[in-house]
Amino acid sequence: MSDFDARAEYGFPPKIDDFFGEVEPTGSPHEPGWDYCLWVEEWAEAYLGAEPFASLERRFASTPGVTEVAHMDREVFLIKSRLEAEQLRELLWPHFVAAAQEGSQP
Repeated sequence: MSDFDARAEYGFPPKIDDFFGEVEPTGSPHEPGWDYCLWVEEWAEAYLGAEPFASLERRFASTPGVTEVAHMDREVFLIKSRLEAEQLRELLWPHFVAAAQEGSQP
């Protein structure tokens, strides 16, 4: 896996379905107080780079209509928002693309 080049594999600009799962309502007792969960594919960090990937929590939290975001696992983001799940997914995506653009800078 060390020879895996995520940029070469997925190209630029990134496509939402290659990196984002659905935004789903949380229903787990392990996630009380959170409205949604977003699964980001495990190769997202390799694609973005470590620093841009680490910035996703802050970026996602800056979305209008989002009140809080927690990066719980390498792939899982918990979100507090009253927006609809589909709308939220579309609003979070530009933050990922912006991180990808930064990650491609020399």
